[in-house]
Amino acid sequence: MEETTNNDLKKFNFGAFIFTWIWGIFNGSFKETCLVLILFIISRIMHIFLLVDLVIFGYAIYCGIKGNEWAYQNKQWESLERFTKVQRYWAVGGAVYLLGVLAIIASLIFIAVNIFIKAPEVTAGNIISSEIVRVINKHDFKSGENVADFFTDPERQDRYEIKHKAEKYGTNGIKYDLPTSNQSFVFTFQKKDDCNLSDKNCYVEFYNLEEGNPVRKFVQYFDESGKTKLERD
Repeated sequence: MEETTNNDLKKFNFGAFIFTWIWGIFNGSFKETCLVLILFIISRIMHIFLLVDLVIFGYAIYCGIKGNEWAYQNKQWESLERFTKVQRYWAVGGAVYLLGVLAIIASLIFIAVNIFIKAPEVTAGNIISSEIVRVINKHDFKSGENVADFFTDPERQDRYEIKHKAEKYGTNGIKYDLPTSNQSFVFTFQKKDDCNLSDKNCYVEFYNLEEGNPVRKFVQYFDESGKTKLERD
């Protein structure tokens, strides 16, 4: 029986490894695990994250190695079976927590890749179109053609910064070459006096020119107050 107990106590405790001082509070081992909490607070106050975080990780591993021994010695248990069952619950909880954190990180990476890597032109286009909407709402345009003429009129001094690079595209659009790359964008406009989001009667459409052909990426609706609604294709 003693040999069996010793073997169980030598097993790695995943609950102690993942939750450290939180696990310690509920398993009579806060004194042994509170170092993780202390180091965490110090690292955030003194802004020495990397070095201290490595020490925290190392001590968390040590908590996992010694966890069963600490918990079994520091707290009264009904039986070894009860002790093992409780530690198994902590291990399952730790696994769920770890998977949740990894899932969140993977989701953030996926979002970042799609927004900033796979579709940088959409990000740039969204920024530019938002600025265009602000300019449009400052003037009394009657049609999308009026908007396009405004942004391509060399005599205007109050246009958005794209004025030097924009050229007319069709009757109600402009073509814009992104200065930082070889990409070309097209914006087409629809503008009426009674703009509102429910009717979707005023909008800026954004196209990316791919081999000379316009491929629509999104449309940004707006109203007279400057409120917008973005819809991606």
